[in-house]
Amino acid sequence: MEFMLKKCDDLFIGGERKIRKAFSKTTNSLAFLSFDKLTNELEITFSNGSVYLYSGIPEDLVLELMNAEKPGQVFSSMIKKGTWNYIRIK
Repeated sequence: MEFMLKKCDDLFIGGERKIRKAFSKTTNSLAFLSFDKLTNELEITFSNGSVYLYSGIPEDLVLELMNAEKPGQVFSSMIKKGTWNYIRIK
């Protein structure tokens, strides 16, 4: 049996599984985030190009981060200083 890989956007139309947000250049630390609702994994791309994957993040925290006036501060206080498991991807 052969499996075909597709871009994530093609797999889940309408945001059923993934939440994504690109941050404006005025945000000094965060560039992009992608959150998987099924696995509760949050992938964050920082302005310097580094990418981290955080696990066990609740969806309400991700929504707070996305809607924050200063998302870098929310990230620092609620995710970076939290007890979440993470790995550096890039």
